[in-house]
Amino acid sequence: MSKDFYEILGVAKNANEADIKSAYRKMAMKYHPDKNPNNKEAEQKFKEVSEAYEVLKDPNKRTNYDAGGYNPHGNYDGGFGGFGGGNPFGGAGFGDFGSMNDIFEEIFGGNGNRRRTTNTQRNRRGSDLLYNLSITLEEAYSGVEKDISITNLYKCADCSGSGANGSPEYTTCPECSGKGKVKKRMGFFSVDQLCPRCSGEGKTLKNPCKICHGDGRVKKSKTLSIKIPAGIDNSMRIKLNGEGEAGVQGSLAGDLFVSINIFKHNIFMRKNDDLFMDISIPMVVATLGDKIKMHTIDGKEIELSIPEGINNGQTLRVKGKGMKVFNYNNYGDLYVNISVETPNKLTSKQKETLREIFNIDENQKYKIK
Repeated sequence: MSKDFYEILGVAKNANEADIKSAYRKMAMKYHPDKNPNNKEAEQKFKEVSEAYEVLKDPNKRTNYDAGGYNPHGNYDGGFGGFGGGNPFGGAGFGDFGSMNDIFEEIFGGNGNRRRTTNTQRNRRGSDLLYNLSITLEEAYSGVEKDISITNLYKCADCSGSGANGSPEYTTCPECSGKGKVKKRMGFFSVDQLCPRCSGEGKTLKNPCKICHGDGRVKKSKTLSIKIPAGIDNSMRIKLNGEGEAGVQGSLAGDLFVSINIFKHNIFMRKNDDLFMDISIPMVVATLGDKIKMHTIDGKEIELSIPEGINNGQTLRVKGKGMKVFNYNNYGDLYVNISVETPNKLTSKQKETLREIFNIDENQKYKIK
């Protein structure tokens, strides 16, 4: 990964939306070209900060970035679907940074004429949701289907999501007087913000639904079936389109992101698509060599050949017995680390027999390497 967007913004990889927005606000204020005229270093830093924020603020882009890393062409395709080529900022290059007010609009939900339609739609669209799901390493190996139960805002059945009691009729919003925006002070600054009552529409329902009170949504529980593909790795996310919160008054629903957590295994340790395990063998097996039977992650039994004279700490490789490679029909490898057990309780006769077998005298007790 050539760029670490989390490091650029100075946030942890599990940072929430508020943390990311707060970090961007501070750094954008610090490095904005309006505050640093003719400062190329600050200009470059502002570009990096803006690029990182554009990706991390968007759940879809962030999911793909986490899964597949950074693509300088703006295509964050980490295995769950890309966004197409081109600039990730919709074609707007970094040549025009915009004013300081543009940053306030982006951070605080401002509502200048240039952004009104976009922000209104975004405010009415349902929120994206994140669900953390834990599975076993065996389930990650083979893939599995899981049922999850979530409590969410779903479309109101009584008004079919319109929010109206009968045919929708509207009246001018009393909060913003039909403007769709209200003034909000931020310290020394005053910014325009979408009206919280009408979501920027400038109007409200005259006869709201008695069940959802005009919102078009009600809270209820629902069970969803999640298909987890074989080879999925820790922290990967599965996107379920339209399974997030329902939108206000029939607007688009958000998406549901299922973040995968894989339980720690008591035998196998995973590193990318390979598996690692430790076994101990008796000294006589290490000396003479042998074949031992053991089980792999899929539960199948294999025969592992121990070569004659293997040393403590050596690793044997078993091809194709690791994890399934995500989105591909091949497998990683299994690495078996060998620990040789040295007996510490022997009878005098056993000790003498060992000396005779190995023909050890005073001059053969050690070697200087």
